[in-house]
Amino acid sequence: MKTDTSNRRSDSSRATAAMVVEPGVMASLTGQGRRQVLEAQEFFESLVVNRAALALGAALTPSEDLLEALFGAAQKLSLGGLLLGLAAAIGVVLAVLGFKDRLTLTVFSPELAAATGLQVDRIELYFLLVFTVTILIGLRFMGALLSSALIILPAATARQLTSELSRFMVVSMALSVLSVLAGSLLNAFVLRASTAAPAIVITSAVLFALSLLRRAR
Repeated sequence: MKTDTSNRRSDSSRATAAMVVEPGVMASLTGQGRRQVLEAQEFFESLVVNRAALALGAALTPSEDLLEALFGAAQKLSLGGLLLGLAAAIGVVLAVLGFKDRLTLTVFSPELAAATGLQVDRIELYFLLVFTVTILIGLRFMGALLSSALIILPAATARQLTSELSRFMVVSMALSVLSVLAGSLLNAFVLRASTAAPAIVITSAVLFALSLLRRAR
């Protein structure tokens, strides 16, 4: 009898615990699911806005300038425009190397960065300015369709080659420069297309594939 009573009490306690714990677990899982759904929804909304803006720009751009707007026109740049673009690119590299440690701390722990005396808002503003200049350079040299590839592919390749953040930044920038130089040479002597942007992206994609093969070994 005592054993039956204790077993009943144990089952009752387990049932009570389940009634208390399960709603909390379900609420947590439901919250995670909602966050994932919201993140996916925001991604698709931004993708729709991006494609709609691209289509609107293509519709409003004169046909003779459409190819240059979509794929860049580095060959048609004057010497002054080319030198200005190179100076801006070098400035971006030097700026990132100059405050990469402070930027890293700000990105991963804004509270710690503020506690150490760093001006988080100013560092974030500097980063946005540098990123804006990078986008402008990419649009002029690579066009609206391929400029994002030169931002994403070198970073993805560097991620396969190193896990240290400080080396990651240096390697990704070096891969970007290598892609531009090798892609320009590929277009000049092999492809001979009207713009070097596709050859640059192809070169960057090949480097990414090689990094995957290296990691697979």
